[in-house]
Amino acid sequence: MIRVHQVKCSDPKDIEGALLKKLKMSKQDLLSWSVHRQSVDARKQKVLFSFIIDAEVRHPKKYLSNPDVRIAPDEKFTY
Repeated sequence: MIRVHQVKCSDPKDIEGALLKKLKMSKQDLLSWSVHRQSVDARKQKVLFSFIIDAEVRHPKKYLSNPDVRIAPDEKFTY
């Protein structure tokens, strides 16, 4: 699983399209995704939504050359 930072879009319904565009990948290579964190950038007239996405992709090493892509850390709670 990879974690993609700085996925920006003006409509929160189009997160998947923005993710595919950022990674320059086809829909077939994207297996699943979930929103890890979201924020709103309303400093200008056009409001942008910025997301951090955890994505399951077919070939994760292919996308690690992008500086906004990292391996998602395992965040399971243990005591």
